[in-house]
Amino acid sequence: MLLHQCPPVEAIDQNLSIRPQFVQSGELEEVPRYQLSKGELPPETAYQIIHDELMLDGNARLNLATFVTTWMEPQAERLMAECADKNMIDKDEYPQTAELEMRCVSMLAHLWGASDVQRATGCSTVGSSEACMLGRP
Repeated sequence: MLLHQCPPVEAIDQNLSIRPQFVQSGELEEVPRYQLSKGELPPETAYQIIHDELMLDGNARLNLATFVTTWMEPQAERLMAECADKNMIDKDEYPQTAELEMRCVSMLAHLWGASDVQRATGCSTVGSSEACMLGRP
């Protein structure tokens, strides 16, 4: 897991801010880039700022360097959104989620021809590359 460190205070231009008026019409105030603003920010404006900044990254659906597709059915997206508040590491608190995870590991063990499916080891991950690496012998 990649950890980020805050840049040194002297390296941050304290006057650097985000100008929501270019994001959402009617917004007049600037939003600090490296700290919380003093007042509230409308949820739609906060969403639009982050959405627009993330658009600067590459488009995952055009990533030809992986064999894993990044498109999924709307029902799968809805399930992910409904489970976003779960602490996936807490197996005691979410036993049914742990059961589904175990079933997914079994399905992948069968799919990838594990020599001993009953003893296959696996876990949930974030991202496609990690999931693929788990399948390596």
